[in-house]
Amino acid sequence: MKENVHYIDEERYVEFILNAPKDSKPWLLDFGNTPMGRPEGDKVTEGRIELLICLSRYLADEFHFGFGDYRKSENILESYDFEWGQYGTMAPLSLYIEGGQLYQFAQRNYAIFQFAEAVKRVKEEHEYSTPVVAPRNELNIFWEYAKRDLGKMRLAGKFDRWVRKSFGLEKEDHYVIDEYITLPLFGKHVSDKD
Repeated sequence: MKENVHYIDEERYVEFILNAPKDSKPWLLDFGNTPMGRPEGDKVTEGRIELLICLSRYLADEFHFGFGDYRKSENILESYDFEWGQYGTMAPLSLYIEGGQLYQFAQRNYAIFQFAEAVKRVKEEHEYSTPVVAPRNELNIFWEYAKRDLGKMRLAGKFDRWVRKSFGLEKEDHYVIDEYITLPLFGKHVSDKD
């Protein structure tokens, strides 16, 4: 039995995944806090990498296996609008990629048999799905930062409260900024981040 788990950085992502033939074996990828980006690593991520190694011993004929680091793979991760669960980057992000399509697993800590079962159902029970896209680069990644920062600005919150109070919208259960500015101009539907 052969272990075949690849470390995925931008270069390997482009070579192995983005430019992969449509009929190539699917990929099982995990991203987490690894020693490559954070010297102390992370026990949960280490456990997930061990899980991938175990699976790769038995399923190397069916899948390619890989892992990446949250910090070192930022340009890859910012190319997608993943559904970050309650754990955020404290838990690994698991992906299934087949035929140019990416599927995100529910973000949780899987035992090996649970993960094997989840692989069988990921196309039907995924958190997020989209075509595989090129990673961000040093120029277009700043747009992602700007969108995130705009949503976190205190001034935006103060402006929203002022608009709601001034126009008698205080009892509304939505935020004016979100409904009329943030979501229409910066929401996921605007573009595929090309």
